[in-house]
Amino acid sequence: MSGASESEHGRVDILVVEDDSVYRMVLVKRLADEGFRILPARDGEEGLRLARESRPEMIVSDLMMPKMDGQTLCEGVRADPELHSTYILLLTAHDGIEAKLSGLESGADDYLVKPCNHRELIARVRVGLRIRKLQRENIDLVRKNTALAMAVTLNHEINNQLAGAMAAAEGLLLSKSPDDPDTRKLNIILQCAANIRDIVARLRNIRQVAIKPYLADREMVDIDRSSEEA
Repeated sequence: MSGASESEHGRVDILVVEDDSVYRMVLVKRLADEGFRILPARDGEEGLRLARESRPEMIVSDLMMPKMDGQTLCEGVRADPELHSTYILLLTAHDGIEAKLSGLESGADDYLVKPCNHRELIARVRVGLRIRKLQRENIDLVRKNTALAMAVTLNHEINNQLAGAMAAAEGLLLSKSPDDPDTRKLNIILQCAANIRDIVARLRNIRQVAIKPYLADREMVDIDRSSEEA
């Protein structure tokens, strides 16, 4: 069982949000015994805070809680761009259709009636985590295809512009004597243009999409790693 955020103890699989301490302990133990990495929260407010800190794959939350109930927690998670795709399994003590609908309409992906059958709980959790894995794989595929399409576009558009600029610089260079001050400047322009052409050529050879940090909140494609064989 883990009681710390992702930054302290690694990736969190499931955030368990339950105000009943005994039932929370039962849920945490059941899930931890299955090998999942668990982060417990005592109520909806703490659950939303920990979700923003740890970005869990899944949230298993009680519906009826003090301070912030499960429905409000769902709405907060769905409103957060960093969390909106997190899988949410709501637990409710009410078996009525209205309770189930209110949870699903607030953004929950699934629900279970408390007390939960152990095997059904684990099965639902595994399904939820499998769905999250498929979502991530789809996002990665879209990201890769977008990067590859952008590389082809840049290669075509930039090379067209470079060809014109280099032709113009070479034409000017022919009219200059070797000791003309502009000769050195034109040679620098041509060398820089050649360097850009080489970078664009490497973009054309991208086979996979490798990312590296750029700024504090930005990333960029690592051209050298992306051009390597997978």
